[in-house]
Amino acid sequence: MKNLKWFKGDIYSEGDMVTNPFSGESIKLNNIELSLYDYIMGVEMVRHFDENFITKEHLKIRSKCIDYFLENNIDAYYKLID
Repeated sequence: MKNLKWFKGDIYSEGDMVTNPFSGESIKLNNIELSLYDYIMGVEMVRHFDENFITKEHLKIRSKCIDYFLENNIDAYYKLID
């Protein structure tokens, strides 16, 4: 497992299928990928409702989560994040 000391969220014990609500494409994510994906989506959701609540640290971690997908699961990146 790649070093994730920078990730402040919980790491789930299991992965799951995730579906892009816009394209309908689905992909199976492992526990780490699902944890990082949920963090990305959580930041986006909160940012949508109250941008003042999101800190630079949230955005930095979000960026690292995206980088993780670019380096480790490019298919999931294009199906879910891009």
